[in-house]
Amino acid sequence: MRNFRQFDQKLSDDALELRETYAAYGRAVHVASVLEAHLAFALILGDFVKKITIKAERMGGLSQKQYQSELAAYKKKLFGKTMGQMIRHTRTLTLFDYALRVRLAEAKKRRNFLVHHFWQERLMCSVHESPAPGGGRPKGKTKSICRPLGLS
Repeated sequence: MRNFRQFDQKLSDDALELRETYAAYGRAVHVASVLEAHLAFALILGDFVKKITIKAERMGGLSQKQYQSELAAYKKKLFGKTMGQMIRHTRTLTLFDYALRVRLAEAKKRRNFLVHHFWQERLMCSVHESPAPGGGRPKGKTKSICRPLGLS
């Protein structure tokens, strides 16, 4: 930790801000990925287990090998889906009520912004905030484009 503090003292304010931006971005994307994985696990429990139980009852039981094969095929198909496709799949399950599906859709919307648009908008902020030719900040509305994004 001591080495990080010494390193931090050598960084400019802009470099510290950029590092904090990357750290916050990384945490947010990590949490979104964890949510997506937990959604997949919930679908395994709420959908696969129900289907495999019905199949086992119809067939008079399943061997461990059959169960593992069915689970592997289900997981392969499930993990090939996008988060949006998994959320749409929850519509068929009573385990997921409407309020939960709405929250999942909002989480997906925020995740998609982070993954697909955050850096595009951040890049536009940095272009508008870059030093003017000859040094110094350009005159006028240099940070106004970033304020609505909460990035300045």
